[in-house]
Amino acid sequence: MKSRREYLTWPATTAYEEQDPYYGQICLATLCAEEYGLFKIANRSDPKISNNPSFRPPHKAHIHICWAHGYAGLDCEHSVKGIPVSHASLLQSLVALLLDDWRSALECLPVHFHLHRGWPNPNSLKIGKGGKRWKDQKVPPLPSLLVDFLFARNNHVDFSASSATWKMPQEEKEKEKKKKPSHWWCGIALKCDLEEFGLRTALNGRDFYGIRSALPESISHLIVVEPSGGGSVFEILRYREGEELELRRVHSIESLVDPSGHPSIFFGDLRCHALNVLICVLEKMM
Repeated sequence: MKSRREYLTWPATTAYEEQDPYYGQICLATLCAEEYGLFKIANRSDPKISNNPSFRPPHKAHIHICWAHGYAGLDCEHSVKGIPVSHASLLQSLVALLLDDWRSALECLPVHFHLHRGWPNPNSLKIGKGGKRWKDQKVPPLPSLLVDFLFARNNHVDFSASSATWKMPQEEKEKEKKKKPSHWWCGIALKCDLEEFGLRTALNGRDFYGIRSALPESISHLIVVEPSGGGSVFEILRYREGEELELRRVHSIESLVDPSGHPSIFFGDLRCHALNVLICVLEKMM
């Protein structure tokens, strides 16, 4: 993608008239033709080397990672090596791993990352361009501000104070109205919270649908997580001015727990499929 952005020319013509045939530098092949080459130069019939064609101007791509969990995700628990861990904690861990994967994979591209934490305490944070993996760095592994943002704890009081909705900060709502093609929004949620966000299982038993659901309008793909290690990546199709939506499955991973008790080696297969979807989206954007 980086190579194509730098070297791919504009497909359309950049001028309303033909290029001047007598403008440019003499070709090396003409000089090698000796007397015949001098003959063509004297008659102004030799081919010229003009300026390089116009290149596609560089532009930024913005990746927005959004996540939220409901009451069910906070109340349910999953056992990891005999230790009970809430589903919401597994969701936060997966968000951190996906961010680290995407940053390291797209380190050389002009891609900027943004985090958006949803209900019940909506907030946003700009990460900037990609870089080396945080877990490979010795000190510090993660910036303290990012740790506080990713792993903020919620309790039952926070959920009882508001109705179940995927809230976004007010400033992000204004940006949604001016959404540009260079922005891609991806949501991450637990499967047990989909009903709480207004999504129902379709007749085929694999996809989901919703009418006036709580998902923000800007999200185009949704990663649905199963705490046992499985999950699916869905493309969101909207109908009737966004009131009705359909979640069409793109990739699916079966639940699997490795011998150590960790869910599918920290959702390794699901993370690979999510990265493939991101690369396909960037190929269209860049």
